[in-house]
Amino acid sequence: LTNLLLLTYPMLKLQKDIKKYLKERGWDKLAPADISKGISIEASELLEHFQWGSPTVEEIKKDKEKFKEVQSEVSDVFIYCLEMADRLGFDLEKTAHEKLEKVRVKYPAKLFKESKALPGTDLYWKIKSEYRNKNKTK
Repeated sequence: LTNLLLLTYPMLKLQKDIKKYLKERGWDKLAPADISKGISIEASELLEHFQWGSPTVEEIKKDKEKFKEVQSEVSDVFIYCLEMADRLGFDLEKTAHEKLEKVRVKYPAKLFKESKALPGTDLYWKIKSEYRNKNKTK
């Protein structure tokens, strides 16, 4: 329980800080549609950093300016997601863990790792489709 509290506390503090920030500006009553638009816009701004190329992790980390810009955009998306969770009254950390469990079943590690089926490849889509079809009948 102590470890759980230590892991959860920073997230709760961050949500509280975000709520305070929004309230101070009168932005704490935004509609879910407005928050969704914010998420999408910030995600698009993140995507702009990759519009004309596909830099590797090492290349991004090496380019300090690009790294800071990517970091900032990811943070914007994250903040909006926490705002949405707070506005709708659900525990984002809990639902993220639940989603992770669901996708562990949906994309079995052994099946995908052994076949080297990377997301987006033809092999990935083939395995995913076969696995879905096989498990629909169960």
